[in-house]
Amino acid sequence: MKYVNVTGLTANYVSVRLRDGTVGYVAVEAVNLVEPADKVLGVVRNAPVFEKPYLHSRQVGEVHAPGRVRVVGIAPGYMKVRMRTGVEGFVSSTAFE
Repeated sequence: MKYVNVTGLTANYVSVRLRDGTVGYVAVEAVNLVEPADKVLGVVRNAPVFEKPYLHSRQVGEVHAPGRVRVVGIAPGYMKVRMRTGVEGFVSSTAFE
């Protein structure tokens, strides 16, 4: 098993940075996504926070740009966030820097 730093996510690919700084893209099904250490990322557009990592899930909140949010996990196309209120949910990865 090899660990890589996932720097971005789309529906089909993850952008990864290797230890030597090389950046590339890997098919999402070839990567076992795990929760990152707590990361704080910038939000570049307002976006809903969903209960599950899909568009038609129940909305549990909203993130506002410009701002920062704590990312505690990832899913294909989404970042799992923990809001200041303690509520956790999923935001489209396109809302982040």
